[in-house]
Amino acid sequence: MKKTAKLFLGMMAILMAASLVLTGCSSNDEISLGEWSGSTYTNETVGVTFNMPANWTRTSDAEMAAALELGADLLDIPDDFWEDADTATLMAASSPTGSNINIMVERATGRVSASASARAVVQEFETMGLEARVISGTVRIGDNNWHQYAIDFFGMTVYGFVSAQGRFANTITITIVPGSETLDDILAMFN
Repeated sequence: MKKTAKLFLGMMAILMAASLVLTGCSSNDEISLGEWSGSTYTNETVGVTFNMPANWTRTSDAEMAAALELGADLLDIPDDFWEDADTATLMAASSPTGSNINIMVERATGRVSASASARAVVQEFETMGLEARVISGTVRIGDNNWHQYAIDFFGMTVYGFVSAQGRFANTITITIVPGSETLDDILAMFN
């Protein structure tokens, strides 16, 4: 389980770093970190509410910092990269299975296309030798339609959902560990 958690944190950091490198960052407008009320997370910028089940846990700030450091090391990103990145993230995971979600909001340097962002992430992971694909169509999560991609990684599948609102690129990643919740089960946790 700890090995799966470390793989997950590393993969999430890589996804975050790749997304930031592809869109760039800016310092205008405010990014919302969202808010927790009990086991419910709401982020109005992203337009989602996540109802965390009792057997899931939030990722601590220390675990998030470790994931970002690991991602930077794996991608040979300068140490100060995350200080300059203009993002907000949430991570939560299923304690028994290791399946998890990550919600990331980032401010891009210009207007963002969700479909182009999904294609760019897939291309970046293909250059790393990972099996990645854009999934046609969109999925409704919360208030928005999200473009989709999937990456196969060490026997797990990471599903990415991207929406864009002006200069904000929003990404939800859901990692499915074999023998755990289904994608539909996890998507049902959002409203």
